[in-house]
Amino acid sequence: MGVDLNMIDISDSRTVLDYVRSEQEKYKNTPIETMLKRYYKKLCDEGANLKMNFDKNNQSCAGASHQ
Repeated sequence: MGVDLNMIDISDSRTVLDYVRSEQEKYKNTPIETMLKRYYKKLCDEGANLKMNFDKNNQSCAGASHQ
């Protein structure tokens, strides 16, 4: 049994991928952005999704831009 990467946190109504994406925006054009892009890609590769994708028949972020 692993970690549910698509759980929606009740405190902010986001998935872990939504959180990483918002952090990318927060740290745009800094060294941290590069690290967050790697995290985003790895999470996508492992099946994580953005909350908005749940409304679109749970489409994977695999085809989405990794920003």
